[in-house]
Amino acid sequence: MTDVRSATADLLEDRPDLEDDLRALLDVDDDGPWEFDDIPLDSGEFGELVAADIVEKADGQYRLRNRAAVRAVLDGDEDEIVENDTDEASSVSIDLSRSRTRLANADRVLLGALVGTLAFVVVMRIAFSWNAVFRGEHIVLLGNDPYFYRFWLDQLVQLDPSLESIPGSVTGQGDEALMIVTLWKVATLFGDGTAVVGQILAWYPVVAAVLVGALVYKTAVVAFDDPRVGLASVAIYAVTPIVAYRSALGYSDHHAFDYLLLAVTVLGVVCLARDRSDWRTVTPRRLSGAAALSLGIAGQVHAWRGGPLLVLPLAFYITARVATDVRAGRSPLEANAWFLGSLGVSAVLSAVPYTLYDWSGFARSIIPALLCGGALTVVGIGVLARRRDIDARRVLAAEIGGGLLIAAVVWFGLPGLRETVRNGVAFFVRFSQTGVIEAYSLFSPEYGVITTPLFYLGFTFVLGMAGLAGVTYSIGYEDRPAWLALVAYGWTFFAASVVQLRFAGQFGIVLAIFGGLGFVYLLAAVDLLSAPQLTGSAEETGRAQFRGETIAVPSLSLPERRAVVTIVALFLLVGGFGGLQTASGTQDLVTEDATFEASIGIDEHAAATNTTWPENYVFSEWGSNRVYNYHVSGHSRSYGYAEQNYEAFRRSTESEQWYEELSAKPTGYVVVGPTESETDVPSEVMQSRLWANWGSATADVSGVSHYRAIYANEERKVYELVPGATVVGHGTPGETQTVRTTFDVGEESHTYERRVTATANGWYAVQVPYNGTYTLGSGQTDVSEDAVQSGSFASPVGERAHWPLNASSGDVAFDVRGGHHGRIQGATWTDSGLSFDGDDSVRFAGEQSFTPAGDFTLSVTFRTQEGVDYVDDVQYPRIAGTAPSSPFRNTSGFQVALSQGHLVGIVGNGERVGRVTGPRVDDGAWHTAKLVREGTAVRLYLDGRLVGEDQYDGSVPRQSSFAIGSLPGGGGFTGEIRNATAVPSA
Repeated sequence: MTDVRSATADLLEDRPDLEDDLRALLDVDDDGPWEFDDIPLDSGEFGELVAADIVEKADGQYRLRNRAAVRAVLDGDEDEIVENDTDEASSVSIDLSRSRTRLANADRVLLGALVGTLAFVVVMRIAFSWNAVFRGEHIVLLGNDPYFYRFWLDQLVQLDPSLESIPGSVTGQGDEALMIVTLWKVATLFGDGTAVVGQILAWYPVVAAVLVGALVYKTAVVAFDDPRVGLASVAIYAVTPIVAYRSALGYSDHHAFDYLLLAVTVLGVVCLARDRSDWRTVTPRRLSGAAALSLGIAGQVHAWRGGPLLVLPLAFYITARVATDVRAGRSPLEANAWFLGSLGVSAVLSAVPYTLYDWSGFARSIIPALLCGGALTVVGIGVLARRRDIDARRVLAAEIGGGLLIAAVVWFGLPGLRETVRNGVAFFVRFSQTGVIEAYSLFSPEYGVITTPLFYLGFTFVLGMAGLAGVTYSIGYEDRPAWLALVAYGWTFFAASVVQLRFAGQFGIVLAIFGGLGFVYLLAAVDLLSAPQLTGSAEETGRAQFRGETIAVPSLSLPERRAVVTIVALFLLVGGFGGLQTASGTQDLVTEDATFEASIGIDEHAAATNTTWPENYVFSEWGSNRVYNYHVSGHSRSYGYAEQNYEAFRRSTESEQWYEELSAKPTGYVVVGPTESETDVPSEVMQSRLWANWGSATADVSGVSHYRAIYANEERKVYELVPGATVVGHGTPGETQTVRTTFDVGEESHTYERRVTATANGWYAVQVPYNGTYTLGSGQTDVSEDAVQSGSFASPVGERAHWPLNASSGDVAFDVRGGHHGRIQGATWTDSGLSFDGDDSVRFAGEQSFTPAGDFTLSVTFRTQEGVDYVDDVQYPRIAGTAPSSPFRNTSGFQVALSQGHLVGIVGNGERVGRVTGPRVDDGAWHTAKLVREGTAVRLYLDGRLVGEDQYDGSVPRQSSFAIGSLPGGGGFTGEIRNATAVPSA
């Protein structure tokens, strides 16, 4: 076969001394299957034949794979037609027998070792998070971000949309469309419902980790022709901390998916780089490599917003590869034909999701096409340089110049891409300023320039960097394209990790291969193994040699027990710290018991009170915000609001302001936890008031009104936001009054206390979040749950109301007669009453508002403000009443108002009215207006004198609110009001 002939020719080119031995081997092979002892070759030479796939093994014996091909090379007959061979100058040869041979001759020891190392990968992924993930009936994912994917998978499983109708939030430019859709489709294979989603998300990182491990093994073996390096690479990969805990059981972030696509891509390019046969020859390695590279690139682009950055090493690889091809005298076009073809296929594959489903945006989908175009340009430069006999260094310089020129053309020719790049850079800059660990450098002084790499990559960082440096040095004089590909990935991700730690996972996967190489060298240094052979032609291989026996690659046998113990001990020395860091890193991602238990407590409370989304939104520290909201409502799409506001809330002293802000969101629950040092937290901020004081007043700090504790454990306290009832009492003016009750959280009772100073008229009011019995001085008052939820006053009401408006402070207008207290909104206290500026009012809302429907008297003492034009500017201000804001002729209720400076009293039902107009009162003097409804008569009095009367025999609608200084719908008064009364009869 063609590849046997090529392999034989390459072998003899490097080892001409083997020609006689090969002829002797042909003679032995003429007699049928043979054993190693039957041939004149030593174990090393025989190993080279096996590695080159010139010899195959069947039923415990050996045969030449293609005798005719070997003989043709030995006899120098290039025109001889060998079995299944074709004219390489005019057609493409397909060689599939190698795969069949390898499957038939699979080394059981090697297979067992590989299965064992992959099992080790599984153990390192599940051992430290199993109990944290599976908690009774609940599946609790690790970290915060995985709940973003859980939310969308739940949505997709429930909605079951077509690919065309997937929400844009999934397929948009900033999200991981491919990962979400892939996991959704996997979930549908196992059933439907959120329970399946939880299981899929819990296990997907582990499955991905095993696949990555297998790909790491294959990549190492293809690159270094040594299964020992492959096995060592998998073992190193298993204990690389940042890779291991980012693919741990339950950590279903995008990392494990990204790692899998990266491993597929790296294997693809290494396979293509490793295959040296004529470019027209189709081999299984080439087919699998091209498929892996094409799918990997297209997948990376759509899997993560930073996916385009992960294909950057390929640009560096092809640039350096063309220069090495020119140096080696190869045609860059022929040497990289399959690579270029794979880039072209990836460009098409990447464009399909964008074209059909509008995934990821134009800029991301076009990246493979740009990479393909750049690679074609670089290869073209190499071809031209080779024809003109230009040396490799100048070729490299020309490639860099050409690349910069292409980049400039793309930058100015594609404004959409330019904008996307700018947004991406801005995102990474903002991210670097957040203080998130992923934004740190691999050599961050935060943990120590020297120790940070060890924390995240283990001591294998040293071995891996040594291997990377050694291989980098070797490709300076060795023609090893596969090594060049790994080196390009290694140094690119090393540089990226120096900028931001988020790329250390990708670096760790590539570094594991170099670390595996370094570990085998370490074992060789202590005479446990023979060193890998890294010199000679790319078709040569090393020999897997344990002390005392020599085995030709790819065969592998178990070493002696003492050697096994020593190897394990050395691995523990090298990888043990990484294992410990894996355990530690996984535990850092585990959802704390306190957080999970608090989320379940909130969920139970929300269910008991029938509180649903969005009113059950949980406001918490952003790093666990998605955890809370998923377990409470299932809505864990974003933590943006918490990220932007929670820290400011904790440090704020304005409890009322934050209640208004959070209620507007809306927010149902607030979670607080302890700080590292409570002594450093001021007592007046919300953190201290809610965590240390339970929202209660102390000698130095006032209590809070709207935060009701509903759950607590040792590390978390949860508060429900409520309007709060207002407790009203009377005492000595100017003295501090204490309002106190007890409340239960779980099995513990606590005291809630508020302290308030009585106003100038002796009255005081304070809002409280708990229902129950309150002690007020020597008396008591009961607060109902309805009052807490409606925000009303917790005081009995009578038929009559009198508001003297002489408290001089506070935000309550006290009804000293009937308990119809009102809330002051914007109006300010003066020496004589309340001042209104047109936007202010006193509101009396809910069932307690004074809204008589029969006969009544409404009296208001007021004065206009000097300098205000009530004729042209403030024409129709309302002073008091129940009628919603409307033209006077549509009054529904009753009101006292001004009409271009004249006093007006109106009663109506919205269709008919009784209206009385009095004299002008816009003189800045105090006046008392009294509107009386008695039977069908509507009378208006000014300063005790009747100024007009009208008849109205209709009903007066009983409105739900009453206001002083305006009407419930607006039309505010400008001036002062110092007294008001309302009674249900004349």
